[in-house]
Amino acid sequence: MGEPNRRKAKADRIEIDVSHAALKDGRLCEDSVWRQIVTVHDAIAKGFDLVDLDELQDEYAEDEFANLFGCVFVDDSLSAFKFNDLIRLGCDSLVEWTDFEPEAARPYGNRPVWAGYDPQNSENGDNAGLVIMAPPTTPGGTFRILERHQLRGLDFEQQAEFIKAVLSRYNVTYLGIDATGVGAGVYQLLAKPDVKIGGVTKIEYSLEVKQGLVMKAQNVVRRGRLAFDSAYMDIVSSFVSIKRTITDSGRNITFKAGRGGDDGHADIAWAAMHVLSNEPLDGKEKPVSTLEIIE
Repeated sequence: MGEPNRRKAKADRIEIDVSHAALKDGRLCEDSVWRQIVTVHDAIAKGFDLVDLDELQDEYAEDEFANLFGCVFVDDSLSAFKFNDLIRLGCDSLVEWTDFEPEAARPYGNRPVWAGYDPQNSENGDNAGLVIMAPPTTPGGTFRILERHQLRGLDFEQQAEFIKAVLSRYNVTYLGIDATGVGAGVYQLLAKPDVKIGGVTKIEYSLEVKQGLVMKAQNVVRRGRLAFDSAYMDIVSSFVSIKRTITDSGRNITFKAGRGGDDGHADIAWAAMHVLSNEPLDGKEKPVSTLEIIE
């Protein structure tokens, strides 16, 4: 339905109360549109018992929790990525991606995929993020996020085992890992020749590296070269949570997210950026070739 106040004089415009208090129980509004706001608190009050509210509040930063579970719009004024730009990247993957079968033993066949991992920091309890993408098949083509996972409460060996199990279903030709802190142990375990994960690459964060990751991702997002299922709102939230800020010296711009300015709770976004960084900044890498083996 179109905008109800379009081309109407100010005195004739319809005022619609879209607050949670007004729409909690749902109502037919003045423009004849039914609206309802249901937060996780509302759902729990009505008997929904499949989530642990305390666990969710502990897992997500306050603004992320409000957006994902409280129906509160994100303030992206300081974000490195814009909410509307990211929302436009969503699609119905089950319908549009005919070459991808999530439940199959080999979801993407023998075609190559790239992966990125942002490890868990055991000191502050942040999540870890693993992202698997189908890289572009033509220069300047689209990156598709096939899977994303968050890990919590695992040591470096358990993290490595989880990654190996998930990636065993794919033909991985690149895996970018933040190898600082706990990530160093994860990297060492996955880089062993007997693990058989292709292209395991160490990413060591610095001011310049972080700026490069964000710059590349911003370019990909602005050009609409990233796609993921519309239901994956945590991807949107993760990217939007990355904010521009000033370094402690006050001399440079950097990017941080999560509680207390730490980099946590943007783990999926950083993992995705590890993948995107495998393509040159101009996006003109030679198309990926595949070899189909028929037995």
